[in-house]
Amino acid sequence: MNICRFRQISLAQQAPSPAMAAGNLPPAKYRRYMALQRNEDRLRMWEAHRLLIDTLDSQFTLNHALIQYVEQPGKKPYLPGQTGIRFNLAHSGTLAALALSESETGIDIEEIVAHDHLSQTARVFMSDTEWVTFNQLPENESLRFFYRIWTLKESLLKNMGTGILDNLRAYSFDLDGKSPLVRLNGKRLRGYHFFEIDINPAYAASVCSCSPDPLVMM
Repeated sequence: MNICRFRQISLAQQAPSPAMAAGNLPPAKYRRYMALQRNEDRLRMWEAHRLLIDTLDSQFTLNHALIQYVEQPGKKPYLPGQTGIRFNLAHSGTLAALALSESETGIDIEEIVAHDHLSQTARVFMSDTEWVTFNQLPENESLRFFYRIWTLKESLLKNMGTGILDNLRAYSFDLDGKSPLVRLNGKRLRGYHFFEIDINPAYAASVCSCSPDPLVMM
């Protein structure tokens, strides 16, 4: 089982009050919610959380009041007592994203935005092979390539639950096949299945699952 779902976020609305957030968010997420200063950042976190709750309620008939998730080291969330349900959340721009699976899973979504330090950032996380491809592409294609590689690596790290690593350049993606493949220090890294999602031309989104099942969009 590999399920993916997205939700549009209206950034014009007011984020929930601290009292409402405290009554709905898990403690660790509530602390991060309160640390956010901008209304739109709180809205993104809130809508991603609600996307999870609504999906668990509709697909697995889990009672809203009984859904509590906690975080492992590396901030990877999980549902205590629900060994057959793994999930991951992401948000960017005006979209929230959810990945659900029976196996470990990770998801990332990024709004495609050009910035002045694109090349410097790319050199930090791209492998030598990826870096060569990035520099050979026309400017409009290199921007999308940047975000494809970024979301693929981020989805892998979120699947693993490790957070950002110092050796991101050791992971190298091959995008020439039917689905992306990843190598670590030149050796094929098996057991991970990648899905790139064309949800919106202005975004890049990727899912990394330990399940080989096809990805189902909801």
